[in-house]
Amino acid sequence: DPKFVVSSLSEEKEEADTEAGTSENATQESKTMAPADLRRACRCAACVEEMTGKQLLDPASIPDSVMPLTMNPTGNYALSVDWSDGHRSLYPYRQIRSLLEAKREGNEESSSKDEASVKEEVSV
Repeated sequence: DPKFVVSSLSEEKEEADTEAGTSENATQESKTMAPADLRRACRCAACVEEMTGKQLLDPASIPDSVMPLTMNPTGNYALSVDWSDGHRSLYPYRQIRSLLEAKREGNEESSSKDEASVKEEVSV
């Protein structure tokens, strides 16, 4: 599966990783995201109703095969992506960080559940 590899989005993140003693290999998985997941997270006016925040984009309408055609920084605050489905997204780096943190927390939660299941099976 193709994935985006999001290199350090901020020096603060690098410093936090260093202080926590987290190695680059251990955090690499938390720095990747499938292109379709990023496309589905678009918050532009065509994808999210501006006044209510209601999602207009049907995530199921985005194929897993969607790919970025171009990616460019916009100022010091966002990443502009032109997608293979003809859409253009603008992702503030803050949003990308949040998506990666949510993914990492989801992975930790599912890994904890898997561990608990294994422990339960072993103790039975």
